[in-house]
Amino acid sequence: MLFNEKKYDHDLFVVVNKNEIFIDFTKSNYRSSSDPSLLEYYIIEKQYLIQIQIHFRSNISEYFTTSKCKISTIIHHFIDEKQLESLSSDRILCFFDEFGKCIDDGIINDLCKTHHKTVSIFVTEEISNVNILYELALHYNEDQNQMMSLFYSTTKWQQINLWLKTLLHLIDPSVDDYMFLIREKKTILDNDQSILSTFDQTESMIIDIINRNIVTKVQFTFETNNYSIYALKSTKISSLLNNENIFKYLNLTDLSFDDCLLVVKGNNEHILTKEDLQKSIDTYSITENEPIHFQIMTLVQITKYDDEEQIKVPLLNRNITIEELLHSTEKSMDVYKYLATNDTKRILDSNEKLSNLNKTKFILVKENETCLVLIKKSNDSQPIRVTEEENEKHQRFVVSATIADVNKENQQDILHQYLLYSNDIVPSTDIQLITFQSESLIQFIAIDQNLPITVTIKNTEANKSIQFNCRLSMTIKRLCEIACQLFCLKREYYCLIMNETTLDDDDDVCLEDIDENMTEVQFKIISKASIHCSIMYDNQTVILPCHKDTIIMIIVKETMEKLHISEDNINMYELIALDDDQTQIDFDLSVDDILGSFSTGSTTISFELKKKNI
Repeated sequence: MLFNEKKYDHDLFVVVNKNEIFIDFTKSNYRSSSDPSLLEYYIIEKQYLIQIQIHFRSNISEYFTTSKCKISTIIHHFIDEKQLESLSSDRILCFFDEFGKCIDDGIINDLCKTHHKTVSIFVTEEISNVNILYELALHYNEDQNQMMSLFYSTTKWQQINLWLKTLLHLIDPSVDDYMFLIREKKTILDNDQSILSTFDQTESMIIDIINRNIVTKVQFTFETNNYSIYALKSTKISSLLNNENIFKYLNLTDLSFDDCLLVVKGNNEHILTKEDLQKSIDTYSITENEPIHFQIMTLVQITKYDDEEQIKVPLLNRNITIEELLHSTEKSMDVYKYLATNDTKRILDSNEKLSNLNKTKFILVKENETCLVLIKKSNDSQPIRVTEEENEKHQRFVVSATIADVNKENQQDILHQYLLYSNDIVPSTDIQLITFQSESLIQFIAIDQNLPITVTIKNTEANKSIQFNCRLSMTIKRLCEIACQLFCLKREYYCLIMNETTLDDDDDVCLEDIDENMTEVQFKIISKASIHCSIMYDNQTVILPCHKDTIIMIIVKETMEKLHISEDNINMYELIALDDDQTQIDFDLSVDDILGSFSTGSTTISFELKKKNI
């Protein structure tokens, strides 16, 4: 053999073929090429060989070539050896380097890094009509020259970072590390993100290459959840919080940042103010290259129903009961017994968990500011027999809740389901529950079909209107009773008029007697009283009809009821007649007793209700 004749050392010299690929004649599986042109060999020093590792289907195939070997040649050699020409027509092979970059044809030396004697090539088998490559255009220098490269979809930005470091002739060599900023979104990419996860295949975007030294890692925690992002050190904290992923990954999608507080962790731990949020992130950097840690707290906002006082309760954890939240208001639980949801005004059970509600705004109420509601399901809408418990739903609401609130809380379909009251009217959704409060329990029946006649009644004194639906058999007398109840008026003082005609409600005249074909009708409700009391309190005025023998105590109580002032506090108030002498009125007097203090023929007596100076 030639090596023996020439006394070549096998450890120092090797044989390569015409294509610069190492041939090991000593291996038993060596087979001569069928191509005569390849039967030309050269002896070279072993030190000039480069190891080629081709990764495919969890296997690694090893070859040795010189630096001058064409990349396409070693790839074809690999395909021939593995007999991959027989792949189906819809399959293609893609070849990438260690940076995830699609390999261009050239020579092996183009893939070599300084002082490295191993080149890795990665092969994937893909469906031919699926987009798996992303084109990256690298713009450099002031002339905005560009270099186009194709990258595999699963390539990570860390690989592109390493690839950039090989381009010393294009990139600033003084920069130790790079990161990538999506210019439009002002979002910094995590090095572990893939190209595929960054943008979809139909869009293009500008990504700025930035120095790692101007970037910091920011960690957010909420309860047991953690989420980290990268941001420019100069970024304002308030701008950073616009990143929707923060709330998404912390499981806070049901909240906005207005429902939260931000706490900076570390030696000087404190809640950030609005002014703090305008500072840059780097303001709170403690140690170089260490993440800045912020903790998110839930800000529960509670409004007292009686005086609208705002109570703010910051919470690190929402896993508390409503009773525990009530304690945190520091108000007397003997007086302020309930919390209600801000949207539907339903009173919450004391054992309900705040974490299950996904709400941060509540109303603090006393017991007399609430009412009990019972909703029964109509027997006509029950396809099968159900128990009484299943058929009934008891709930407590704030008195200012509307029918719409009740519907929303019970997920009623307002287009196909209705609440029947007193078995004869379906009140409109804007009517408040307080108008039904003459009863200790407000009862409704859920029905699937509305009543046929729409009734509108206008109260000209209060400049308000109510609307409800009823049947044609509804009497005028009953209509007047309902109107007085819903307007909170005393029945004895009021009557209905239609087309400027007063309607007699002493007999059994019904809507059908007026017009059997009607689908809607309008009335006005007016006072029949000859005397009215006008009571001013703060910036509000209450007008009440009365008789001459009406006791002033009754006038004061009715006024306090309309102003939602508890009767229990009646001794804290005094009534002043707005006559020439501004006389204080004894509550035991009658209206007739004080008529003489006003001008003859007066039909309206003016008072002012005041809190006593105690």
